[in-house]
Amino acid sequence: MVGDLLPGNAGKWHVYGRADEVAPLSAYSGKLEENALGPAPADAFAALLHARTRAVRVHGAMMLAYVRDPRALAAVAKLREVARDEEAPLLERIARAAAPLFACSTRAAFADARTLRITTCVVNAGKAHASNLTVRATARKRSAPEAPAPPIPFIEATWSLSPELLPGAGTLTTHDESIDEPFDPKRAAFDVDVDDLRSP
Repeated sequence: MVGDLLPGNAGKWHVYGRADEVAPLSAYSGKLEENALGPAPADAFAALLHARTRAVRVHGAMMLAYVRDPRALAAVAKLREVARDEEAPLLERIARAAAPLFACSTRAAFADARTLRITTCVVNAGKAHASNLTVRATARKRSAPEAPAPPIPFIEATWSLSPELLPGAGTLTTHDESIDEPFDPKRAAFDVDVDDLRSP
């Protein structure tokens, strides 16, 4: 079966026959940036929000957040109206990524045997100055297709970011957190929230 799928579009094909496996093939392999390709236009992802299949609508919201389109927050709000329990963490991460204040490029490594060093970039994509910021990083188990990873202790680190962030500006912040239990940062992913204490 051969079919073209335009950037940002969703498609459905009906095929009848015996098969043990179905695998889509593309002329491109790897990630988009590895092929010097950018994402589809934001309007193409916005069109996915009206798809009949919920998974496609969620993907549209995710990609709108990725391209920093303000329609992502409205899309998440609509999806939450009939939210499913298993989708709640994903919708929360999409909303976090689409927020005016967001974190990116978060890394964690041990500075010594009992000190976990968390480094993240904080960006102000809003139109107002942001100051007196609080950064909260929460570790969660990274999903992996290989053998199950060992349990990861719940870790939440909170710290203040004092410099004011101008609209369109970003800064790199580092925090050291004392760890008493065994922890493998390579097996964990971090959700990072950034709050402006002046916000109501």
